[in-house]
Amino acid sequence: MGAPYLDFDRTAWAALRAATPLTLSEADLAELQGLNERVSLAEVETIYLPVSRLLNLHVAATQTLHRASDTFLGRSSHTRT
Repeated sequence: MGAPYLDFDRTAWAALRAATPLTLSEADLAELQGLNERVSLAEVETIYLPVSRLLNLHVAATQTLHRASDTFLGRSSHTRT
């Protein structure tokens, strides 16, 4: 069995961004930054876009799983609680 964690260097991680577009401008980023945390647009592109892509894939997969379960159980997904 493999290790429970995957290890990526910065370049490999950045490549996982795939085609996720960077839609923030420098002005947008300035509005989002905290007082003690400075993040560059390059860091957003290298670190946070791959993270957002991974989260998006997880959300989409979870939604698909719930729809499949609802179909199997014969209930409509809008009545799910």
